[in-house]
Amino acid sequence: FQLLWRYFSWANQSIAAIALWVGTVYLYQRKTLYIIALVPAFFITSVLGSYLFYDPTIGFGLDIVTSDIIGIVISVLITILFFIVMKKNKELPESDDDFIESGKVAPKHKDVLVEENSDAL
Repeated sequence: FQLLWRYFSWANQSIAAIALWVGTVYLYQRKTLYIIALVPAFFITSVLGSYLFYDPTIGFGLDIVTSDIIGIVISVLITILFFIVMKKNKELPESDDDFIESGKVAPKHKDVLVEENSDAL
Protein backbone atom coordinates (compact mmCIF):
# COMPACT_ATOMS: atom_id res chain seq x y z
CA PHE A 1 0.00 0.00 0.00
CA GLN A 2 2.84 2.40 0.75
CA LEU A 3 4.38 1.82 -2.67
CA LEU A 4 1.11 2.55 -4.41
CA TRP A 5 0.45 5.65 -2.32
CA ARG A 6 3.99 6.95 -2.93
CA TYR A 7 3.49 7.01 -6.70
CA PHE A 8 -0.14 8.11 -6.53
CA SER A 9 0.72 11.14 -4.41
CA TRP A 10 3.21 12.73 -6.80
CA ALA A 11 1.23 11.67 -9.88
CA ASN A 12 -1.86 13.35 -8.43
CA GLN A 13 0.10 16.51 -7.72
CA SER A 14 1.53 16.46 -11.24
CA ILE A 15 -1.96 16.31 -12.72
CA ALA A 16 -3.03 19.16 -10.45
CA ALA A 17 -0.06 21.27 -11.58
CA ILE A 18 -0.83 20.60 -15.24
CA ALA A 19 -4.49 21.49 -14.71
CA LEU A 20 -3.54 24.75 -13.00
CA TRP A 21 -1.16 25.71 -15.81
CA VAL A 22 -3.83 24.90 -18.41
CA GLY A 23 -6.30 27.00 -16.43
CA THR A 24 -3.78 29.84 -16.29
CA VAL A 25 -3.36 29.73 -20.07
CA TYR A 26 -7.12 29.73 -20.57
CA LEU A 27 -7.67 32.68 -18.24
CA TYR A 28 -4.79 34.62 -19.76
CA GLN A 29 -6.13 34.10 -23.27
CA ARG A 30 -9.60 35.20 -22.19
CA LYS A 31 -8.06 38.37 -20.72
CA THR A 32 -9.42 37.68 -17.26
CA LEU A 33 -7.80 37.53 -13.85
CA TYR A 34 -5.28 34.77 -14.61
CA ILE A 35 -3.28 35.45 -11.44
CA ILE A 36 -5.80 33.38 -9.45
CA ALA A 37 -4.53 30.28 -11.26
CA LEU A 38 -0.92 31.40 -11.77
CA VAL A 39 -0.07 31.67 -8.07
CA PRO A 40 -1.29 28.15 -7.16
CA ALA A 41 0.33 26.76 -10.33
CA PHE A 42 3.64 28.35 -9.34
CA PHE A 43 3.34 27.05 -5.78
CA ILE A 44 2.39 23.47 -6.63
CA THR A 45 5.07 23.29 -9.32
CA SER A 46 7.74 24.36 -6.85
CA VAL A 47 6.48 21.88 -4.23
CA LEU A 48 6.40 19.09 -6.79
CA GLY A 49 9.90 19.96 -8.01
CA SER A 50 11.19 20.05 -4.44
CA TYR A 51 9.63 16.69 -3.65
CA LEU A 52 11.02 14.98 -6.73
CA PHE A 53 14.53 16.22 -6.00
CA TYR A 54 14.29 15.51 -2.25
CA ASP A 55 12.67 12.07 -2.04
CA PRO A 56 15.33 9.35 -2.08
CA THR A 57 13.00 6.57 -3.26
CA ILE A 58 11.45 8.34 -6.27
CA GLY A 59 13.68 11.35 -6.84
CA PHE A 60 17.33 12.25 -6.50
CA GLY A 61 17.71 12.26 -2.71
CA LEU A 62 19.22 15.74 -2.42
CA ASP A 63 19.10 17.73 0.80
CA ILE A 64 15.98 19.77 1.49
CA VAL A 65 17.48 23.24 0.97
CA THR A 66 18.93 22.32 -2.43
CA SER A 67 15.67 20.65 -3.40
CA ASP A 68 13.65 23.72 -2.41
CA ILE A 69 15.91 26.00 -4.43
CA ILE A 70 15.67 23.72 -7.46
CA GLY A 71 11.87 23.57 -7.11
CA ILE A 72 11.60 27.36 -7.00
CA VAL A 73 13.97 27.74 -9.97
CA ILE A 74 11.86 25.25 -11.96
CA SER A 75 8.72 27.26 -11.15
CA VAL A 76 10.37 30.54 -12.12
CA LEU A 77 11.56 29.07 -15.43
CA ILE A 78 8.12 27.63 -16.24
CA THR A 79 6.51 30.97 -15.38
CA ILE A 80 8.94 32.82 -17.65
CA LEU A 81 8.25 30.28 -20.40
CA PHE A 82 4.52 30.83 -19.87
CA PHE A 83 4.81 34.57 -20.45
CA ILE A 84 7.12 34.15 -23.45
CA VAL A 85 4.74 31.72 -25.14
CA MET A 86 1.68 33.81 -24.30
CA LYS A 87 3.28 36.95 -25.73
CA LYS A 88 4.22 35.12 -28.95
CA ASN A 89 0.77 33.65 -29.49
CA LYS A 90 -2.07 35.90 -30.38
CA GLU A 91 -4.74 36.05 -27.75
CA LEU A 92 -8.10 34.52 -28.56
CA PRO A 93 -10.71 36.87 -29.95
CA GLU A 94 -13.50 37.65 -27.54
CA SER A 95 -16.37 36.35 -29.69
CA ASP A 96 -17.06 33.74 -32.37
CA ASP A 97 -17.55 36.50 -34.95
CA ASP A 98 -13.98 37.64 -34.35
CA PHE A 99 -12.82 34.07 -35.03
CA ILE A 100 -14.68 33.98 -38.32
CA GLU A 101 -13.47 37.42 -39.40
CA SER A 102 -9.88 36.56 -38.60
CA GLY A 103 -10.07 33.58 -40.95
CA LYS A 104 -8.78 31.13 -38.35
CA VAL A 105 -12.02 29.19 -38.09
CA ALA A 106 -14.56 28.42 -40.76
CA PRO A 107 -18.06 29.72 -40.04
CA LYS A 108 -20.54 27.22 -38.62
CA HIS A 109 -23.27 27.97 -41.17
CA LYS A 110 -22.00 28.88 -44.57
CA ASP A 111 -24.23 29.22 -47.60
CA VAL A 112 -22.90 26.62 -49.99
CA LEU A 113 -24.35 26.00 -53.41
CA VAL A 114 -24.57 22.27 -53.99
CA GLU A 115 -24.72 21.34 -57.63
CA GLU A 116 -26.83 18.29 -58.34
CA ASN A 117 -25.44 15.86 -60.81
CA SER A 118 -28.12 13.68 -62.36
CA ASP A 119 -25.57 11.69 -64.35
CA ALA A 120 -24.10 10.19 -61.14
CA LEU A 121 -27.19 8.07 -60.52
